[in-house]
Amino acid sequence: MAEPGACRFDVELGGCRPEPLASYLKALAILRLVVEQEDPEARGSWAGETFVLRSAFDRDALLAFFLERWHPTPVVAPWNGGSGFWPSTSDDALRAIEGSVDPRLGAYAEAIAGARAAILALELKDAPEKGPRKTALITLLRSRLSDRALEWVDAAAVLTDGDPVYPALLGTGGNDGRQDFTNNFMQRVLAALDEPSGLAPSLFGTCQRVGGKGSMGQFLPTSLSRSNAWDFVFAVEGALVLAGAATRRLESRGGASLAFPFHVRSSSAPSLADGEEGHGEIWLPKWEEPATYREVKKLFSEGRAKSPQGTAAVGLDFARSVACLGTDRGLTEFTRFSFQPRNGKNYFATPLGRFSTREVPSARLLDDIDGWYERFRQKASGKNVPAGVAMARQRLELAMFEAAQRGTLGPVLLGLGEAERALAQSLSFTTKAFLHPVRLLQPAWAEAASDGTVEQRLAGALAARPGMRERITPLDKFGRSFGRGDDSAVTFAARPLIDNLHALLLREDVEAQQKGGSAADEPRSSRCSLGDLAAFIAGRVDDALIERWLRALVLVDGWEDSAPREGSMLPPAAYATLALVHHRHVGDDTLPRTAGLLARACAGDAVGATAMAIRRLTAAGRPLPVSSLLASVSQSRRAAAALAFPLTQRQRRRLESMVLPAPDDDAPGVPVRPSQEIA
Repeated sequence: MAEPGACRFDVELGGCRPEPLASYLKALAILRLVVEQEDPEARGSWAGETFVLRSAFDRDALLAFFLERWHPTPVVAPWNGGSGFWPSTSDDALRAIEGSVDPRLGAYAEAIAGARAAILALELKDAPEKGPRKTALITLLRSRLSDRALEWVDAAAVLTDGDPVYPALLGTGGNDGRQDFTNNFMQRVLAALDEPSGLAPSLFGTCQRVGGKGSMGQFLPTSLSRSNAWDFVFAVEGALVLAGAATRRLESRGGASLAFPFHVRSSSAPSLADGEEGHGEIWLPKWEEPATYREVKKLFSEGRAKSPQGTAAVGLDFARSVACLGTDRGLTEFTRFSFQPRNGKNYFATPLGRFSTREVPSARLLDDIDGWYERFRQKASGKNVPAGVAMARQRLELAMFEAAQRGTLGPVLLGLGEAERALAQSLSFTTKAFLHPVRLLQPAWAEAASDGTVEQRLAGALAARPGMRERITPLDKFGRSFGRGDDSAVTFAARPLIDNLHALLLREDVEAQQKGGSAADEPRSSRCSLGDLAAFIAGRVDDALIERWLRALVLVDGWEDSAPREGSMLPPAAYATLALVHHRHVGDDTLPRTAGLLARACAGDAVGATAMAIRRLTAAGRPLPVSSLLASVSQSRRAAAALAFPLTQRQRRRLESMVLPAPDDDAPGVPVRPSQEIA
């Protein structure tokens, strides 16, 4: 035992890193074992990717402690069939420990004897299955085993009102598929004591070829069939720091729950197939200031995260808690591990990224969608969910993770638009699930999602059109529920953006005729420039991305974007001519409607459409020196689609200066009656 106030050494443990899981658990194990067995004043911290032990041991003394004086924790699980206590599995390691004269294994032999006595007292002939017999055995073990042995029992199995529940960190009660942790632990303890050469590589990460038969299982999925015995021993010893307990938390949304440190239900993971269920997630913290084992143990014993909705229940809640609520324990970062099924019944602890505890202010905007998203997540998970809805849910969840970590809300906004589109395309499912459209978001969303691309600016201009959301999604008259799939007001369908914009314009033209509407008011500011329209007409933009941004930006209420700067790039003369007539404003005059112009332009008939427009302008006293304009069918169709983008008075005046001669105030004008049409 180290003397109080002894000289302190900082030993960097290069073999203890934040990931993989086995490496992190190794750091906890070394701190715990040193404190409990030799130096109560030892402390530990993380320096970048390396764990640092501050104790009375220098490098050589630390090696000597584990090689000469370390006592392994008694790890037994007689409730498992592969534990060595039953005829169906090998008991060589168990019997070797029972017969050992090494004093370091004395407590282990006592725990094995206690387990045998419990089995005998309950008259068990084989490993108990799930039910009362297993519960009775675990209960009896808790009353008979020593405190050291109970550390393992508490970490592996938690007794609740019903059957025992098992923290994912130790599989299902100390086994992962066909691999029993306790039997393997006994084998590795014996191997470590007999062959100490693997200790230094395990502690310090030195390059040395060591290893014996046996994989690390879920602790280190890449270990396959051979591994360092010390690595496995330390992984199990470290897992004991995360002892579980069952409790009923009034703040919890799930009632009685497993209160395992920093453990939550799984959220979407890139390598977890839809419908595939894991064993949850665990988020393991890093801290930079040296901490005592008592402080570390308290951190894990109380380990939980508070999300804006209460106690974090799923991985996304935890990510948002880290981003929005920060930390009050000096934690700097969390590594996220997901226990995912692989190789039959085996699970792998898969690292899914790092999350800093720094404040991410824009992530707080995710609070706006909490209620909607939680219901969407519940209903869009599991079986019998349309593939498009399930995919939209997974993409949205991954985008929300990214936003919680980095504050990038653009992908979230795009994900919301895609989710609403998927729900609208599966109205039967949506209706039965009582799912609703996304509620309008505050203007800060648009600002936080701004990426400065031409596609986003064009989409923003379309989104500013009155009633645009109802044109792309079937909604009821209040916009709170989805409407009928055959609603004639909905003009967007599963087809190219150009065709959708044509359908929009033609439908509005019909409605204007039916209602005898006047020319639309010009917006005071534009969200796209004439140069953006030129790029659109030339086909130098991503049409699919424009529509994705359109479906996203219509979800933001009342946002105003700064008008983009107009450059030297201008749209073609054919578009300028069509736009002046379509928008029905020239100079200070309002033009009558020109029947048939839209239909010709959408069909790609540039000559016919521009001829009609030029005749209308001539009748208004603003003749062009040509009778029509030429354009390819493709360019004509794109120019027609571009008519859907609103124009400000300033932009319209610039188009006039492109194609129209200056008005001659002295020349007699050609009177045009407001109701006059040119066919």
